[in-house]
Amino acid sequence: MPIKMINLQTFFKNHFITANIVDQELYKFGDDHNGRMQANNPANIYDPLIVAITTAVADFLTARSGKDTGLSIQQGKTIVMNQKLRDFINAVQDIEPFIRYTYRAAPGTYEEFFPQGLTEFTNANLGNVEVLMSRMVDRLTAHVAEMLAANVTLFTNFRSAFTTARDEQVFQFGTVEGANTLKQTTHDALSVQLMRNMLIIASNNVGHTERMNDYFDQSIIRLGTGGGEDGTITGEVAALSFINIESQGISDTTQFRLKNTGTVDLTFCLAADDATSCGNGVLLHSLEEVTVTAGMLGTAGNHFLNVTNHDVATVGLWEVEIL
Repeated sequence: MPIKMINLQTFFKNHFITANIVDQELYKFGDDHNGRMQANNPANIYDPLIVAITTAVADFLTARSGKDTGLSIQQGKTIVMNQKLRDFINAVQDIEPFIRYTYRAAPGTYEEFFPQGLTEFTNANLGNVEVLMSRMVDRLTAHVAEMLAANVTLFTNFRSAFTTARDEQVFQFGTVEGANTLKQTTHDALSVQLMRNMLIIASNNVGHTERMNDYFDQSIIRLGTGGGEDGTITGEVAALSFINIESQGISDTTQFRLKNTGTVDLTFCLAADDATSCGNGVLLHSLEEVTVTAGMLGTAGNHFLNVTNHDVATVGLWEVEIL
């Protein structure tokens, strides 16, 4: 049996917790909504919501900044650690000829330093470098009479410098993880508050969809309804009917890519509201596609992009991209 109306569960979902809305868009959308609500607050009825959204937006910004700073510090620590690793490898390459010459008549002693040859050191990585450093310090110390105390000190310092740099990098990994957790927590809190605000504002304006524009700018988080992440919007329009596709982020200079993906004629227009059928505008036959300016779709100042299906029996299909 066909469903006669929208699934009511949609009003209980949080539509702002989605991978399709990136952090920057969520912050901008929340901050913009906050400003719009403060400008449209009759008799101060939305004061509690304004306090809540102001806090949620500020907390999310702080958390995002904290994660960004943490990542920058982590990258800096990684650069330092990698440089200490290169310093050690370069020093080994410098001292290897000295060790080889010193023990030219005692290859077994040379093997104590380089059991797998010099390449074991030149290919050192985070998984084995501390073992290699300890071996070098240990063998230099054991043969200090020939290897000289200065070299023991040099490689001991290399090991200490690397260990310190590595510990600081690992600590920063933990710091960034904590910052990321806080960022996610504040992200979800902002998403929940936005959904609460939307439901409360909608409940105060039942039947007046035009009031949505006073409180929310959908263009900030626009994503195709059944389309792709490139901002393409796709949908259908019933026979002998019309619908509003979008009304946010449209100006007299906006350009549109319009495509009729169905089998019946459709007319696209910019109307004064979402309750106006398209008498004039751009007529597209089946599978036709055009790129047009706002001026070709309607009167200057109109910003409701509507589409009308002229067929008496067949559903129309369309695809729109606002450029």
